[in-house]
Amino acid sequence: MNYTKNYHLPQWDENDRVMRTDFNQMCADMEGGLLKTARDAAEAVTAAAADAAKASQKAQATADKAVQDAAKAQAKADAAYSPNQPPYVVGSYRGNGSTLTISVGFQPRFLAVSGGNSPYFQVLAGPETKCAEHLTFTSSGFTVKAVRQEDIPGAPVELEPYLCRSGTTYNYIAFR
Repeated sequence: MNYTKNYHLPQWDENDRVMRTDFNQMCADMEGGLLKTARDAAEAVTAAAADAAKASQKAQATADKAVQDAAKAQAKADAAYSPNQPPYVVGSYRGNGSTLTISVGFQPRFLAVSGGNSPYFQVLAGPETKCAEHLTFTSSGFTVKAVRQEDIPGAPVELEPYLCRSGTTYNYIAFR
């Protein structure tokens, strides 16, 4: 009797006698192979289901975080602008010849100030701008100081750092 190459199943030749024990062993071997294949498949399905559940949980957590981040971004956008709260504040102040703090309700990211008879802005500045001699930013606005040009070492002649000249009205626009 011969056997198959891959699964070692009996192959009877014409003159071979078919024995019940050979036949029963072949059936037992096939059933054992089928059971092992079914178990392996079931384990693979269980492992795949567990991996899918983990991936689903991770995807849900990522989606939940994205929804939270979007809600925070929307809240920031809503706070940054609404008809009752535009992205800038326009105002004016009257210089007192000394120091004056102007409150706009937020720390400006950018400030433009003009005053007197000048049609030009005297200052265009942000919190990082080096103008501490006559302008500083606060958490709720800005402070201006009356500084004489000659009090600033190395200041060019054309510099006009007066943002608080007594009696002068200054106009400003402060951006959030």
